[in-house]
Amino acid sequence: MDEIGIDLSEHEPQSLKSLAGETFDLIISLSPEAHHHAIELTRTVPADVEYWATHDATVNSDSETREEKLVRYRGVRDELFRKIKERFATTAAPV
Repeated sequence: MDEIGIDLSEHEPQSLKSLAGETFDLIISLSPEAHHHAIELTRTVPADVEYWATHDATVNSDSETREEKLVRYRGVRDELFRKIKERFATTAAPV
């Protein structure tokens, strides 16, 4: 599969608290907790907030095989790619 054109190889995750004082046009949250924090952030930052309900791929059973886990993670990846493509009119595919 092709990439979506966003290089995250040097990306370091950050908390919303660490981004205080930054400005955004759009915040996309993937969990109810993150959505709540994003809404709170818009009290001081004028930004649109979208909630994309996303399956938690980390939830599993001990009897799952590695391949079953990978299928679950790939499903989340593909769903997020579909949403990105729809929202931002991206035509490339995930790796």
